[in-house]
Amino acid sequence: MFAVAAEPYCAWWLKDTNSTFLRGIDTSYFRYLAEVHSKALDGEDKQRAAVALRTSYYHGLETLFMLIFAAVQAPKAVVGWLLKCRSVQLRKLVMETTSGKLRPISTMWKLEEASWPRVSKLVNGRIFAGQEECEAMQRAFAQLWERFANDFTEECVVDEYNSFKHGFRAHVGGGPSMVATPPKGASAEPFKIASDFGSTFFVPRELESPRPGFKHLFRIAYCHVNIQPTAMVSALSMISISINNVVAFLRLANGHLAEGLEIRKPTKMEAFDPAAEPLGGLVAVTLKPNVTIPDNEFPQLTKDRILERLVLLC
Repeated sequence: MFAVAAEPYCAWWLKDTNSTFLRGIDTSYFRYLAEVHSKALDGEDKQRAAVALRTSYYHGLETLFMLIFAAVQAPKAVVGWLLKCRSVQLRKLVMETTSGKLRPISTMWKLEEASWPRVSKLVNGRIFAGQEECEAMQRAFAQLWERFANDFTEECVVDEYNSFKHGFRAHVGGGPSMVATPPKGASAEPFKIASDFGSTFFVPRELESPRPGFKHLFRIAYCHVNIQPTAMVSALSMISISINNVVAFLRLANGHLAEGLEIRKPTKMEAFDPAAEPLGGLVAVTLKPNVTIPDNEFPQLTKDRILERLVLLC
């Protein structure tokens, strides 16, 4: 028996299913993706490599947070929890943990509340137990996971990832640019800040003044996101380290011997530095058209009237 957020479940499986699954997780996969695609950032396929790094980054965040909350809620039923958790539930768990508003959740650890310091203490406090740097690792990973959480729940990040994942709806090219022009008479020259990496995609947005019963009417907004691929190379490395340690924690919770587990940490503490450039390297611009529908048009735009028109066109 376990819960996904507040949703209860009960699952049956063959003996050792949970342990076998945990032993089979490739915790170095996202590090591998970073190493492979970073090599192409200076070549003719640099924009494709940037897209691969960007989608890998979000995929890595999703994987990490799925495993973290499976560890918090259902360490003895990881497979079942992962199969039942929906994306919307995961994002809500992440957001509520960041805000400190997460309600008490069903877990064997009896956490009264969830915050990134508490979650990090649960996981990293155990795997680094007895080491001199245990408390430092707890604090560092808590800060890192909170920064990851901010990217994971950012609306434009989700929209961009979905645009690449579902039908490749994004156009890849240069990102947003900014031009600064000095005042007349100044000796300085105009300069431009831009990026060679970026994506353009469209997203559905509600009308400014939606009417009840007309949710099927929407406007299309234009989004432009800058991609800083070098930031994501280091981020993917830290995601890989984090996944490895969460899996190690889960294996300990399932009775695996500590001697057979590898605990990882970055070679330099600077990798945790919250003052470093944004891990996602994200700068977003959204243009929302001001769409106004005259009141006398609404009777023609009900679902039934639209369907009638479509039938006439067939």
